Amino acid sequence: MKALSLYLGLLCATLLQAAPLRLVLPRVVDSRALTPGDDVSPLVTLYLRDRIAECADIEVVSDARAGAILGGLTRSQRPGAGDNLVTSFSTHLPVNAIVHVLYRDKALSVTLHLADGPKPISCADLRPGRLQEGVRRIAADIGAALRLSPADMAVLTEQRFPNDAVFRVFHLSRIISKPYPLNPAQYRLEMLRPVFDKNPTNIHLAARIAEDAAYLLSARKRDQIFAKDALRMAGQVLPLVLGTSLEKSTYAIAAQIKLLNCNSGVV
Repeated sequence: MKALSLYLGLLCATLLQAAPLRLVLPRVVDSRALTPGDDVSPLVTLYLRDRIAECADIEVVSDARAGAILGGLTRSQRPGAGDNLVTSFSTHLPVNAIVHVLYRDKALSVTLHLADGPKPISCADLRPGRLQEGVRRIAADIGAALRLSPADMAVLTEQRFPNDAVFRVFHLSRIISKPYPLNPAQYRLEMLRPVFDKNPTNIHLAARIAEDAAYLLSARKRDQIFAKDALRMAGQVLPLVLGTSLEKSTYAIAAQIKLLNCNSGVV
């Protein structure tokens, strides 16, 4: 039995090495659940989620499964639950690493949990004017610790926005939430519009506008007073995004525009 357990452990380790890295990322909370004064931890979390989703060698564990397992480990006092987070988690679902982001006492901490123990990630340089650079450095340190390929490291660290202001709006607009019947996409688009007007060739902003416009129109039981503006903004960004690597972000709004045209008799 002991030999069988050892064999299964070695087999699991071999499979994990051959397969994409399995990673647990922090959960994203909406704007109403943020700690007062904290907009840095959601920036880091959203940035990591965006970039890691594009990495070929990483598979992210679903939030539902990760939350259930982490919640069980936190509540339990079973042996091993407090020793090594990756080892304890992997008794339920094999993973290679867990990223933990915490904002406490007006300070941010990021920890990368690995099979050989936790690795603190430096968050020292997140000053105004260097925020985007600081978050990219956090991502780079995580990527280096995970020994990602040069291609994935390039995705993790690519600078996509001209300054911190655009960087903040792009990420933080995503977590704006409003109570029913308000339409949160209206407030996201209103936040994105002046930034896009100043950066009209940024395809990442354009893709986000396309997604939020589609969300606004699809949420038919919520306010639609911004629908015409959303369609106008979508019309601006579609030519910019079509034919790029972000084209998929336009499919939903393009389908809705086609449906609206058909319903109005426009061919």
